[in-house]
Amino acid sequence: MPSIVSLPGSAALSAFRIDKIRQEAGRLGLALGELTARYWHFLELDGELDAAAARQLDKTLDYGTPTDHPEADELQLLVTPRPGTISPW
Repeated sequence: MPSIVSLPGSAALSAFRIDKIRQEAGRLGLALGELTARYWHFLELDGELDAAAARQLDKTLDYGTPTDHPEADELQLLVTPRPGTISPW
């Protein structure tokens, strides 16, 4: 039976883009606290990865600027494509 594995990725937004979002929220009267965005990768696996596949996956997902891990009590939102959307991957 296939299993789904989720792996955190790098930062999804630059500091400039986060600042623009913060400015727009301010214009709307919204005060934002800490704001970060990161990519997440989801893999559907039919079995365990062997050592070579795990190394290749680590190399593939080693990109961009790393992000801090959120604290357990911080609000986190996961944004995904609409159902039925076909991924380019």
